[in-house]
Amino acid sequence: METLSNKQKNIIWDIWDRGGTPKDSCDVHGNTINFLSKKGYIKFTLYANGDFIELTDKGIDLIHHINYRRD
Repeated sequence: METLSNKQKNIIWDIWDRGGTPKDSCDVHGNTINFLSKKGYIKFTLYANGDFIELTDKGIDLIHHINYRRD
């Protein structure tokens, strides 16, 4: 498992808690979003009401790994 910064982990947790987030409302730096996308943790999905950022299966696995390490 690669090491992510706390900021990157918090973004992944935020997307998880919201069940996805509109791409336009994301107040996170673009480089962070691009990094998470490039590593396969998040994806951009186009719906009729706009673009959304969602977790991939790899991102969900990371959530479970982070949660396990917190316990």
